[in-house]
Amino acid sequence: MDMSNRDLADPEVIQAGDSPSGAFVVVALQRAGAGARFRFAISAVGRDLVQRILGTRPFGEMPDVPHRYFYAGRGGHGSPITHVLYVRIERGRDQRTNEFESPADLVDALEWFRQLPSLAAAAHLQTST
Repeated sequence: MDMSNRDLADPEVIQAGDSPSGAFVVVALQRAGAGARFRFAISAVGRDLVQRILGTRPFGEMPDVPHRYFYAGRGGHGSPITHVLYVRIERGRDQRTNEFESPADLVDALEWFRQLPSLAAAAHLQTST
């Protein structure tokens, strides 16, 4: 599938980790031909899930072609609701969408980034890492 089929508003999930102030996730966004990275606080469960997602290699290992991970939507089922996070994983021209059970704070944050009309709307979260 051609990469042009991906919605350019979808945040790319770049990193998750810990800092003295707590767990965080970094995403990259593209808007109006410009790009930037944003860092936001997340629960430890959300951080752990992102680290697991970033370790997912559905196409196997190829050192010359990195995997990339994009938020591809959300879902849910049951009562109380079990949140589902859809992640589009790309490697070169290969792509696959996987689903992961997720804490609400992670799916809510990624959906918020997807809906941003401009990079300026999240300038307070912009990072160089």
